[in-house]
Amino acid sequence: MPFAIWCLDAPGAQFRRAGALAEHRRYVDRWAALLLLSGPLLAEDDVTRLGQLFVLDVADRTSAEAFLAGDPFTAAEVFGETEICSFQPVFRNGSRT
Repeated sequence: MPFAIWCLDAPGAQFRRAGALAEHRRYVDRWAALLLLSGPLLAEDDVTRLGQLFVLDVADRTSAEAFLAGDPFTAAEVFGETEICSFQPVFRNGSRT
């Protein structure tokens, strides 16, 4: 079941993000088979990072919570707010599902 994980950065998170970025990328790479979509949320300047979005295909919410809890960005307190919601894809690769 797909889950969307919406993460907004805490104030001042850019320095903590930079310190945890390599470890975060290795962590996300280990989950690649279950990630439908992942990437940073950007400000209007298309450079400044505001947070992170994941769409993860896991068995249940508990698994999505475990993914988020294990992310090095979580341990580094990069995220100030997070939200996990079940997700129902309507379009994939340009086609209605």
